[in-house]
Amino acid sequence: MSVKRRIHLGVDYGTSSSKIVFRDYGAPGGEMAFVAIRGGSIRIPSRVCVAAAELVFGDSTKSAADCDIYESVKMRVAAETTGDSRYYFGPAKELPDRVSAADLAALSVWYLISEGYRSVVDYLGGQTDGASIGMTMGVPMAFLKDARLKAAFLAIARTAWALYRSEGLLGSTLLLDKGLRLLAKHEAAAKTAIPEY
Repeated sequence: MSVKRRIHLGVDYGTSSSKIVFRDYGAPGGEMAFVAIRGGSIRIPSRVCVAAAELVFGDSTKSAADCDIYESVKMRVAAETTGDSRYYFGPAKELPDRVSAADLAALSVWYLISEGYRSVVDYLGGQTDGASIGMTMGVPMAFLKDARLKAAFLAIARTAWALYRSEGLLGSTLLLDKGLRLLAKHEAAAKTAIPEY
């Protein structure tokens, strides 16, 4: 059995924008790291827009006239998890019915993993058969010192990874009802470890 080429996605899920780095452990000449480029930029907006029961990810062009815009979702998760309003300073726009900030975060990270995978596909010239892809998600060090935040963001990463592994790549739009169904389907995945290579 041949050893697969290991590629690791590092998802920096940010407050206003996110970045993705992927590391190729089997690159010719030795290990190499790359920043994923999307639309000519290394930054992917972290905001989520909700328009006509559809979620839109990674789009900075939408205005309040186009959709309900949810900014700083990551910090809203922190505020809701701890009950500490210092994490989220802006007005807390009411979330869509049946949706939590953690739900929006998990779906956003699934989208970021998908964008990272698409960058890897481009980098490998479409030849991913021999590649094994894993991921980690970065969070602020202060979050790791709070057991509640650590657990919340670990659950977000695990859920997003389970969605990617089971449902495939996520485009920039997703019907809200479908997103909720998929989150419920993979809820148990948040309690299991992210698979190793």
